[in-house]
Amino acid sequence: MANREGSTVGSASGFGPLVDACPSWYVGTRPKGARDKAWKYAFERTKSGLLTNVVDRARQVVEDQIKEWKQYGCTIFSDGWIDGKNHTIINFLVACKNNMVFLKSMDASNKVNNAETLALMLEQIVMKVGVENVMQIITDNVATYVAAGRILPEKPPLFFEHLV
Repeated sequence: MANREGSTVGSASGFGPLVDACPSWYVGTRPKGARDKAWKYAFERTKSGLLTNVVDRARQVVEDQIKEWKQYGCTIFSDGWIDGKNHTIINFLVACKNNMVFLKSMDASNKVNNAETLALMLEQIVMKVGVENVMQIITDNVATYVAAGRILPEKPPLFFEHLV
């Protein structure tokens, strides 16, 4: 089966090893004995190898982003939401140029009503990214975030914007 560029699906670099690792019995049958163990071994090897490759690529993307933070500066975004168990979760993302990276997620159920605690949490994120790299922090316009923005230290000056 050919894609738009004219190459076939089977020509992808990881496709051959994946097919080789697939079991050789017919669909609907269940392997038994040594064959079952061999299939499990091949499956685990393939799965762990693919996962390792994905993790390595993700690390490289983040490392490249960190280099850009130092070169161009970045913006920290915090996005709060409430899960099904009524926990307040805050996601922190860092944007630079045309890319955004997920940095951290925190259960802030006990922290969102206290501006000083929120300010400390935001300050820790700024320190993790690097004070010299942060150009601004963008959050919700909830009153505690506004108060936390006033508490944050003024050196170096950070632009603390509140989005609706």
